[in-house]
Amino acid sequence: MKDGIANILSGLFHPLLIPLYGVLAYYFYDTSPMMPSLFKLVVASLVTVFMVLLPVLWYFLLYKTGVLSSVKASERKDRYWLYSFSLVCYAVTVGGLFFIRNIGFPVDSSIIKVLCGSCASLCVVFVVNFFWKISAHATAIGGLTGAAMFITQSYGDNSIAAYCILILLSACIINARLQLKAHTGWQLLAGYMNGAAFCGIFPFVSGNPIFF
Repeated sequence: MKDGIANILSGLFHPLLIPLYGVLAYYFYDTSPMMPSLFKLVVASLVTVFMVLLPVLWYFLLYKTGVLSSVKASERKDRYWLYSFSLVCYAVTVGGLFFIRNIGFPVDSSIIKVLCGSCASLCVVFVVNFFWKISAHATAIGGLTGAAMFITQSYGDNSIAAYCILILLSACIINARLQLKAHTGWQLLAGYMNGAAFCGIFPFVSGNPIFF
């Protein structure tokens, strides 16, 4: 893989953009009548604003004010600012979903579990970043893959073709990060397992606590 293609893949599947792809896929995925389109639109809007738009704006603000050493935020010290703000945004999103569910919105418990898993995986990335440069790109695509598998399985939909596409896409993104020498293989593997575990495996084993 050439550097140009690797950079394009890294940009298109930046960790800040992965939630947008996930929420678009979820919105167009047929879960009727469990969650009517109007309510899915509310959930999609909430996730898009707090998990995509605000973190992206914060990213550009940090870059424009010189807080980030480069546009790629390749230094570990750059990522503290990004991860901490994103973590707050993720927590607000989950809190917002619990709130609108408590006032009567039929919010699917599957999406709440996945977003709780996303918060947990981001917490891991934030903490590990103090000691080691774990891959946020790998965490994000691993989380998207795990979330897709969990949600489709929740509805009894064995989307083998979709799984294969996501796994192939994951391999391409991991290869791109290796090509750019942004991470070692172990950092990428750790990131991917982190995302897949919290967004895919955690929802399966979390059961049905009262708050879900």
